[in-house]
Amino acid sequence: MAFNGAVFNPGGGSSGPSGPPKRAGMREQSRKVIADALSEGRTAGNEPMTPAMAADEIEDAIFEQHPDEKTKEYRAKLRNVAQGLKGPRNAELRSSVLHGIVSAEDVVTLDAKTLEQQAKESVAKLPPSAQTAAAVLS
Repeated sequence: MAFNGAVFNPGGGSSGPSGPPKRAGMREQSRKVIADALSEGRTAGNEPMTPAMAADEIEDAIFEQHPDEKTKEYRAKLRNVAQGLKGPRNAELRSSVLHGIVSAEDVVTLDAKTLEQQAKESVAKLPPSAQTAAAVLS
Protein backbone atom coordinates (compact mmCIF):
# COMPACT_ATOMS: atom_id res chain seq x y z
CA MET A 1 0.00 0.00 0.00
CA ALA A 2 1.51 3.31 -1.05
CA PHE A 3 1.34 6.45 1.09
CA ASN A 4 -0.57 9.13 -0.79
CA GLY A 5 0.14 12.03 1.60
CA ALA A 6 -3.39 12.16 3.02
CA VAL A 7 -3.59 12.80 6.74
CA PHE A 8 -6.35 11.36 8.91
CA ASN A 9 -8.35 14.19 10.45
CA PRO A 10 -10.94 12.93 12.96
CA GLY A 11 -12.66 16.33 12.97
CA GLY A 12 -13.72 15.83 9.39
CA GLY A 13 -12.62 19.25 8.15
CA SER A 14 -9.42 20.08 6.38
CA SER A 15 -6.55 21.37 8.40
CA GLY A 16 -5.71 23.93 5.73
CA PRO A 17 -2.29 24.91 4.49
CA SER A 18 -1.06 26.09 7.88
CA GLY A 19 -1.63 22.84 9.72
CA PRO A 20 -4.19 21.98 12.37
CA PRO A 21 -6.60 24.70 13.48
CA LYS A 22 -5.32 26.73 16.41
CA ARG A 23 -7.19 27.58 19.57
CA ALA A 24 -8.21 31.16 19.91
CA GLY A 25 -5.57 33.19 21.70
CA MET A 26 -5.90 34.12 25.36
CA ARG A 27 -6.77 37.72 24.53
CA GLU A 28 -9.58 36.69 22.17
CA GLN A 29 -10.95 34.35 24.83
CA SER A 30 -10.72 37.16 27.36
CA ARG A 31 -12.67 39.49 25.09
CA LYS A 32 -15.39 36.86 24.70
CA VAL A 33 -15.69 36.44 28.48
CA ILE A 34 -16.08 40.21 28.90
CA ALA A 35 -18.53 40.47 25.97
CA ASP A 36 -20.63 37.68 27.48
CA ALA A 37 -20.72 39.53 30.80
CA LEU A 38 -21.76 42.75 29.03
CA SER A 39 -24.48 40.90 27.10
CA GLU A 40 -26.12 39.51 30.24
CA GLY A 41 -29.72 40.64 30.54
CA ARG A 42 -29.37 42.89 27.51
CA THR A 43 -32.74 43.76 26.02
CA ALA A 44 -32.55 47.28 24.57
CA GLY A 45 -29.93 46.75 21.87
CA ASN A 46 -29.90 50.49 21.14
CA GLU A 47 -26.54 51.20 22.73
CA PRO A 48 -23.92 53.03 20.66
CA MET A 49 -21.40 50.26 21.44
CA THR A 50 -21.90 46.54 21.02
CA PRO A 51 -20.75 44.27 23.85
CA ALA A 52 -17.91 43.09 21.57
CA MET A 53 -16.70 46.66 20.97
CA ALA A 54 -16.78 47.49 24.67
CA ALA A 55 -15.08 44.18 25.49
CA ASP A 56 -12.24 45.04 23.09
CA GLU A 57 -11.67 48.35 24.87
CA ILE A 58 -11.85 46.79 28.34
CA GLU A 59 -9.47 43.97 27.44
CA ASP A 60 -7.05 46.50 25.91
CA ALA A 61 -7.14 48.45 29.20
CA ILE A 62 -6.41 45.26 31.16
CA PHE A 63 -3.58 44.43 28.78
CA GLU A 64 -2.09 47.92 29.26
CA GLN A 65 -1.88 47.22 33.01
CA HIS A 66 -0.71 43.62 32.62
CA PRO A 67 1.06 43.24 29.24
CA ASP A 68 1.50 39.47 29.49
CA GLU A 69 -1.82 37.67 29.25
CA LYS A 70 -0.27 34.52 30.67
CA THR A 71 0.39 36.03 34.09
CA LYS A 72 -1.71 35.46 37.20
CA GLU A 73 -2.27 39.21 37.49
CA TYR A 74 -3.81 39.47 34.00
CA ARG A 75 -6.09 36.49 34.60
CA ALA A 76 -7.11 37.73 38.06
CA LYS A 77 -7.96 41.19 36.70
CA LEU A 78 -9.96 39.60 33.87
CA ARG A 79 -11.96 37.49 36.35
CA ASN A 80 -12.59 40.48 38.62
CA VAL A 81 -13.78 42.67 35.75
CA ALA A 82 -16.04 39.97 34.28
CA GLN A 83 -17.56 39.21 37.70
CA GLY A 84 -18.03 42.93 38.33
CA LEU A 85 -20.10 43.24 35.15
CA LYS A 86 -22.31 40.20 35.72
CA GLY A 87 -25.53 39.92 37.64
CA PRO A 88 -28.77 41.87 37.84
CA ARG A 89 -27.24 44.22 40.39
CA ASN A 90 -24.79 45.54 37.77
CA ALA A 91 -27.27 46.23 34.95
CA GLU A 92 -26.74 49.98 35.32
CA LEU A 93 -22.98 49.55 35.04
CA ARG A 94 -23.29 47.40 31.90
CA SER A 95 -25.63 49.95 30.33
CA SER A 96 -23.31 52.82 31.25
CA VAL A 97 -20.33 51.02 29.71
CA LEU A 98 -22.23 50.25 26.49
CA HIS A 99 -23.30 53.90 26.24
CA GLY A 100 -19.73 55.08 26.74
CA ILE A 101 -20.50 56.93 29.97
CA VAL A 102 -18.24 54.71 32.07
CA SER A 103 -14.91 54.23 30.29
CA ALA A 104 -13.00 50.99 29.86
CA GLU A 105 -10.18 52.46 31.94
CA ASP A 106 -12.61 53.15 34.78
CA VAL A 107 -13.93 49.58 34.63
CA VAL A 108 -10.38 48.28 34.96
CA THR A 109 -8.97 50.71 37.52
CA LEU A 110 -11.83 51.63 39.87
CA ASP A 111 -12.98 49.41 42.73
CA ALA A 112 -16.43 47.79 42.62
CA LYS A 113 -18.02 50.23 45.09
CA THR A 114 -16.86 53.30 43.13
CA LEU A 115 -17.98 51.76 39.84
CA GLU A 116 -21.41 51.00 41.28
CA GLN A 117 -21.76 54.59 42.50
CA GLN A 118 -20.57 55.98 39.16
CA ALA A 119 -23.07 53.76 37.31
CA LYS A 120 -25.95 54.91 39.52
CA GLU A 121 -25.04 58.55 38.90
CA SER A 122 -24.72 57.97 35.16
CA VAL A 123 -28.23 56.52 34.76
CA ALA A 124 -29.56 60.08 34.51
CA LYS A 125 -27.28 60.61 31.49
CA LEU A 126 -28.66 57.57 29.66
CA PRO A 127 -31.35 57.86 26.99
CA PRO A 128 -34.86 57.23 28.41
CA SER A 129 -35.17 53.78 26.81
CA ALA A 130 -31.86 52.70 28.37
CA GLN A 131 -32.91 54.08 31.77
CA THR A 132 -36.04 51.95 31.66
CA ALA A 133 -34.09 48.84 30.67
CA ALA A 134 -31.50 49.42 33.41
CA ALA A 135 -34.25 49.98 36.00
CA VAL A 136 -36.05 46.78 35.01
CA LEU A 137 -32.85 44.74 35.22
CA SER A 138 -31.66 46.10 38.57
